Amino acid sequence: MIFVSAAGNGAVSSVVINGKQYSNFKDGQIHLRYDELPDEASVTVCLGGAAASAGKTNRRERLPLSFDLSSLPECATRVSHLQYFQLALNKANLQTSYEAAHAKKALDVAEAIFLRKEFLKSGSLKALPEPAASAADRIYLDSFNRLYDGLEKVLSEPARKDPSKKQLAQYWQATQKVRQK
Repeated sequence: MIFVSAAGNGAVSSVVINGKQYSNFKDGQIHLRYDELPDEASVTVCLGGAAASAGKTNRRERLPLSFDLSSLPECATRVSHLQYFQLALNKANLQTSYEAAHAKKALDVAEAIFLRKEFLKSGSLKALPEPAASAADRIYLDSFNRLYDGLEKVLSEPARKDPSKKQLAQYWQATQKVRQK
């Protein structure tokens, strides 16, 4: 996901990506190489000599989902926690960490669960006969829960010696407290 903001007005004077100057722009055109960008990038286009800090990143207080949480009551609390956790990592500029990628994968599986339900409702996905249908539902939910549980285990291990992991564990614990608000 790319978050774009602009500061000032006039011609492009500088471009900042995730806090670092970017020089691949000329004559009002900015050339972003997607193979060089992280999965999430905050791009600030500075116009007329404005400073990057004058632009506000277009991020929300809670990362957006492509589905309504109420449609997944079996995993809504955990999905909400993962959203808040990702937001905390983004704010701390840790969105490229392994733990952020792990959380994203779990959210991707939650989205697959939602889409599968929607496709079954609309008829664009043919329902499996029982007991295969129940088994398929269980496999998707189990996949999500295993990703979540694995991340929780990694971030909950006591006495972490790596300071960066300790910080991630603190974000995990702090976001558990706000996930149900």
